[in-house]
Parts: sequence; C-alpha cells; structure tokens
Amino acid sequence: MKRTLKMIFISLVMVLMAGSAWALPMADTYVTMENDWQVPYTMTDAEGQTYATFCLEKYRYFEPGRSYYVSSVGDYASSGDSATGNDPVSAESKWLYAAFMSGVFNGLGDAAQKVQNAIWYLEDEITDGSDWAALSQFTFDDSGWTVVAVNLISKSYYSIVDNQSQLVGTAPVPEPATMLLLGTGLIGLAGVGRKKLKSA
Repeated sequence: MKRTLKMIFISLVMVLMAGSAWALPMADTYVTMENDWQVPYTMTDAEGQTYATFCLEKYRYFEPGRSYYVSSVGDYASSGDSATGNDPVSAESKWLYAAFMSGVFNGLGDAAQKVQNAIWYLEDEITDGSDWAALSQFTFDDSGWTVVAVNLISKSYYSIVDNQSQLVGTAPVPEPATMLLLGTGLIGLAGVGRKKLKSA
C-alpha cells in the first residue's frame, strides 16, 4: 500500500511539473531573439525554453542575438498601425502558425517563408496574397493550440528603441485530469500484474 501511494504521489508531481514545459513567455520578463536570421525565428526565455516565432510586422525589426523586454502577451500586436496602437492578430495567422508547427506544410519548398509572407498579408503588412491563397487550401484543426502575440521592446535610458511583435504558440497538451487518470490506470495495471505473479 505504501508503494502504491508513493507511486501516485510521484505521478502527481510529474504531472504538475510537466505543465510548465508548455508555458508561453510572460509579460514583464526578458527573452532573447537568437542569432539564427531565418524564419521561423528562435526566441529563448530566461528559463531556457525556446519558441519558434514569426514576425507580425514587416517593417518593424529586431536585432538577432539581443535580449528584449516582453511588454505584453495576448491577441494584439502592440506596435500595430491602428488608431489605438493595438492591432488584433487574425485567427488565420494563428491557424497558419499551428499548421506550420504541426508539419502540415512540410511538403512545400520554402514553407516557412511562405507562412511568413501569408502572415504579413493577413496582418495588412503586404498586398501580395499569393502565399496565403496557396496555404489556405490545406486543412488543419487548430483547436487546442494557444497562439499569441509576444510584444517586445528594447529600452534605452531615454526611450523605447525597438518595438516588434512575434507570433508564438504552444501545441495542445493533455489536461492534468487526463494525465492523472492515465497514471492511476497504469499503476492499477501494475498492481494487478504484481498480484497475479504472487498468486502463481
């Protein structure tokens, strides 16, 4: 009985710890845009978690290899050109991110650049919609994905120098209750198997 309780406790701890592996960058923290110079770009947070990113604005830039302050995370690009300064991220851009990260476009040549161009088109940054026209023919269910704009700024002593928004997301993960049920079931099966071995 002690061993079973110990296994249940260890399973619970593992489930609770696993949740942080799929977290997104948080506001009021710093991230580094890695020196990779190609889409999807790589963002690394303070804990060393890396994320694939796409730019939401074509004419706003970041410097690869530099750390940036995360001013906000959400459904808006903060450096947008709308009257409020908040530019809503389209559902189609979020769908493109999830589909690309799930490998839906793997058979296409230069798929990452096509996705980047389609995102810029959907976010009203460019007028050429040919990449979006091609990619929108694919089917993919993005339910369960969390895709957000991570708004970055680079502060100088006197003002904000750079302002760039990156599209970042995480894949669906099993709910903790589902993981707990699975773990309990596996422990139960192990117990039944052990009991059969003892009685034989």
